[in-house]
Amino acid sequence: MGTTYYLTKDAIRETLGRVTDVAAPGSRIVFDYKLARHLIPEESLPFADRLDRFVARRGEPMLSVFTPEELNDEMSRIGFVEIETIPSEEQKRRYLKDRSDLVDPAPNFSFALFGVMK
Repeated sequence: MGTTYYLTKDAIRETLGRVTDVAAPGSRIVFDYKLARHLIPEESLPFADRLDRFVARRGEPMLSVFTPEELNDEMSRIGFVEIETIPSEEQKRRYLKDRSDLVDPAPNFSFALFGVMK
């Protein structure tokens, strides 16, 4: 978690391709990814922009974004099948519904769960 968006799409492809090379049948991988800007709710764009500037100023710009469809296409080309995508609202409902001590999940990221197609 917290890595894919700091990599180029080529680096993500190469890394996950290596995972499929060594993964056992039935293996799964979960990670978060940054959503393409047009999928971020308008009211969340100021937060997303501040976060982008913050990490870039620290020398760690976020380099890749995906739509869920683009990610699914990329992953299937390298040997994965989508099991589930979990957007921020579903993350909140599923994992934080009874919590008031935590901030909400960032609206510009989703979780993805994929299985190896072997």
